[in-house]
Amino acid sequence: MFREYDEDGDIKSGTFWRGRDAVGANISTQIQLWFKENPLNHKEGIDWKTEFGDLSEGRLAGQIRDIAFGCDKVLKVSERVVFNQLPNRVLGISFSVETEYGVQSVGVNVDANNY
Repeated sequence: MFREYDEDGDIKSGTFWRGRDAVGANISTQIQLWFKENPLNHKEGIDWKTEFGDLSEGRLAGQIRDIAFGCDKVLKVSERVVFNQLPNRVLGISFSVETEYGVQSVGVNVDANNY
């Protein structure tokens, strides 16, 4: 069970994602936590210069897939992870997972300016 957020990123009072929706919420949360590994020490965690400058897609895709596969109720992660480099150091990530609820698309944006 995961807290539900509105379109502005604020927690909706008293609401939770459950079942199928909770799987996607968990995957997105785990990916965002990984990117925000240590906001007080920019030398720890992900190398933003590499990821947003040179975008090492193969290495990054493998790490994203490992994170998703480690989430509860995920049975399989697609081989194809799509990156969409957006303006202002924002990276869009999308892929699909197979869960006990069926195949589900996952999409998350990470913003290096927040870290």
